[in-house]
Amino acid sequence: MYIAVLVDDEPLVLRGLLNHPVWEQLDIHIAGSFNSGLQALEFVKAHHVDILLTDIRMPLMSGLELARQCRLWNDGLKIVIISGYEDFSYAKQAMALHVKDYLLKPVDDHELMNTMQSISDQLDEERATKRMKSSYMEWFSLAKNEMIRQWIVNNQLSAELLHLLHAQPLAMPEEDLCVGILEMDDLALKRNLTAIEQQADLTKEVFGEMMGFFQEHNLHYFSRLNEQQVAVVLDNKEAIQHVQSLVEQIRRKTVFTITVGVGNPVQTIDHLSRSYTEALGCLQAKIYLGKGQVITPPQVKQEMLSSTEDLDELIVKLLNHVSEYEVLGIYDGIKEFVTCAASLQAYAIPRNIALYLIAKLDGFLNEMNVKLFQIPQIELNQLELLLHFETLNDVERWLRNNLFHISEYLNVNKIRKKRRLVQEIEEYIVRHLGEEVTLKKVAAHFSFTPNYVGHIFKEETGDNFSEYVTRMRLAKTAVLLRENPGMKIYEAAYANGFNHLPYFTKLFKEQFGMSPSEYRSRP
Repeated sequence: MYIAVLVDDEPLVLRGLLNHPVWEQLDIHIAGSFNSGLQALEFVKAHHVDILLTDIRMPLMSGLELARQCRLWNDGLKIVIISGYEDFSYAKQAMALHVKDYLLKPVDDHELMNTMQSISDQLDEERATKRMKSSYMEWFSLAKNEMIRQWIVNNQLSAELLHLLHAQPLAMPEEDLCVGILEMDDLALKRNLTAIEQQADLTKEVFGEMMGFFQEHNLHYFSRLNEQQVAVVLDNKEAIQHVQSLVEQIRRKTVFTITVGVGNPVQTIDHLSRSYTEALGCLQAKIYLGKGQVITPPQVKQEMLSSTEDLDELIVKLLNHVSEYEVLGIYDGIKEFVTCAASLQAYAIPRNIALYLIAKLDGFLNEMNVKLFQIPQIELNQLELLLHFETLNDVERWLRNNLFHISEYLNVNKIRKKRRLVQEIEEYIVRHLGEEVTLKKVAAHFSFTPNYVGHIFKEETGDNFSEYVTRMRLAKTAVLLRENPGMKIYEAAYANGFNHLPYFTKLFKEQFGMSPSEYRSRP
């Protein structure tokens, strides 16, 4: 859809242009219609406009001057001049302003259609080119990230990545390559201790420090694995020294600490995933060895990794019970988790075990678009208690006090989800009555298919979507007519999305049993 503005100081001409079928046929939305060039200019300054259709002779500001001023604000604006005079000097000035077309009054329907079709095609081409450039840059960044991830994680070396490696060679011999995984510590806790409006920017500073560090040390091959982990290909001989300085830098400059797991070096580039797996194991060991440091394989004992894998399986099982609102399963799951955690106490302190579980719980909730701190009865001071846990009894008590609340909250959310979505759709419709409101547009706004939105809307309200929109528009127009005696009927109708007055009058009479003028004059 493209946005157009119409300008003509003759009301009948302006109304005729406004009601012309060309706009609907070409999916062009008339965002404003004005009888003054000055009013139109202010609108163009304040809003995005694709097309300007203006009369040439108007008081105070001519169409040519309007076109000249609008061009300063929007160089890509497509301008069409209409005039009752076939004057070569006007046409010459219009050409100098790169006006798309010069139409004579009365405007021929076929000629207007051809002009607008040409403009629409040109705008389509420009938009496609811009989208292609933007998509290419975004695609290249995502593709590079994914190619490097596949190399590091799965030993998959694509032809494109081999070409990139040839163009930008590794700075170290193959036999010295290893993988480091950089992980932000306590992200779940810090996110829930941060104001909601600041959470989106919480990790940007840390990743910015990482990217700057990689560039400074010519570490070109890295991949963001998820919201808190980045994997990078390192030269093992200097890896610990380099990355340790980054750990200290991030501790000094941000509110975060990071822990880095570094795998052993591999002999060839097609065996890099072995080093990646070892780096993951080193990260898992931070539950025992502590955070905010670089952890290497010699520091990690095999029994640590085996115990952590057992603990992970129990956490997954416990969180599944939470998701399904299985109360007995939650009770037994907590018991099993604490029993397993007790076997780890030779290596890990209860506080680390609690933080490890909360990180898993936060990731689990994020997958369902639920924020831990937004759940009722899960308060900041409860999360801060985790920092002071001294025994597993503290951990168990916290879990029993909170997991049942979380499970109940998720269950209620499932029941209310449809009704909440429909309420949001109703609110959206009311806010946009003066604009184009279609099922397709609303579905896209809420990221659902039109069929799904239409179905649940009918199911929850008993109304078809289009009937509801029309009824809301009529009700809002009726309020305007009663509360604003000086407002013209067509103005009230246009303000609520009715662009064809006879059609509006027919609908109004069917709804209220009388014409708009009769309704307004009724005591």
